[in-house]
Amino acid sequence: MKATNETGLKKITTEDFKFALLTTFLVLLTHAIAFLLHEYSHSFLAWILGFKANPLALDYGKPTLKNIIFLKDVEENVDYKQIVASGNGVWGGVIALAGAGVGNGLLYFLCYWLTSLNRIRSSRGVVTFLYWLSLMGAANLLSYAPLRVITNHGDMFIAAHSFGVSTWLLFPFVTAGTVYVMYHFFFRMFPKVYRRVVANSGNNLVLMIVATSYWYFGFFGSDGTTFLPIILIYFFIPFSAMFLASRYLNIQVKPNDGHTNIS
Repeated sequence: MKATNETGLKKITTEDFKFALLTTFLVLLTHAIAFLLHEYSHSFLAWILGFKANPLALDYGKPTLKNIIFLKDVEENVDYKQIVASGNGVWGGVIALAGAGVGNGLLYFLCYWLTSLNRIRSSRGVVTFLYWLSLMGAANLLSYAPLRVITNHGDMFIAAHSFGVSTWLLFPFVTAGTVYVMYHFFFRMFPKVYRRVVANSGNNLVLMIVATSYWYFGFFGSDGTTFLPIILIYFFIPFSAMFLASRYLNIQVKPNDGHTNIS
């Protein structure tokens, strides 16, 4: 039996600490993978369509610590102005949308499908990796739609400009896709794998819930030029944590003492 503290909560063990370190490593690793897949989706499609000579030639930015960890300065290095000027604006718009559509949306559903395979589900480590990778794919969509649709820069603006339409016309379509993936992640992906990830540990589940809420609505929801980041950070982070805890964290209250046990 694990030791408990005065409130009845299980004390943090060495295994819990290892899980926390592993989670930190995995979220940074999967963020980098999803980020690069987003940029390479732009680049490779531009190369396939004949608008770029080398699909691996991204703009990798300067070797600063922030860029090395979070890849903040990495860009696809696609000349959209030249594509549009050549009369291929439609293809320019498709290339601009490929990052979110293929590098993030398709990545999310691929991860979800893989976690359905028995040989994948037999490995807790692989399922855990796929969970965080799926989160990075799904949550990254939020940073583009709706947060960066109504702007004068970025993928959504480039796509609208390339298609020759207003960003307001593009807004409902790309936002609908983001909302659907968000629903699918919280109502399908999380309940599908959380037991395998946390291995029936209440402490691990708390960490998983907090990290999920922060990365989805804090890290990816902090960008944008409207009031939406404020709502995402100060409402959706605590609300999503409360929602996940209410559904998946088993809280038992002891009679007469008000103390809680979490299992």
